[in-house]
Amino acid sequence: MLSMVILYHMGYGSNSVHFTDKLLGFVGAAAIFLIVLRSKKFYSPIINKIAKTVFSAYLLTDNPFIRHFVWDHIFQTYKFQDQFWVPLYGLVCIALVIIVAFIVDSLRAKLFQIIKLHSISNSTNIK
Repeated sequence: MLSMVILYHMGYGSNSVHFTDKLLGFVGAAAIFLIVLRSKKFYSPIINKIAKTVFSAYLLTDNPFIRHFVWDHIFQTYKFQDQFWVPLYGLVCIALVIIVAFIVDSLRAKLFQIIKLHSISNSTNIK
């Protein structure tokens, strides 16, 4: 939060930075974090994959430098703010973002696996 505010005041941020530094949002995020931290531990590969994809989609689309481009230029959400079906359009936009993030993340994982296998095979050939 602090880095975004500093970058904004240095002239590198966007006008939407003020939304991310609100006390209520920070308290809500901290409360959710504490609830999850204190909850009973469990492991589910499916939930972990979904959580990783949703988190990466959030990081990609809520970055102050990218937010304006994604929501105003790609999805043009400002055109639909007074419409009755805004919630449905929002869900479709979010679903598309998560699908794209899932595809990008899967391709990234495959690429890293190939690089890892290639580096392991090269290191065994050197010996």
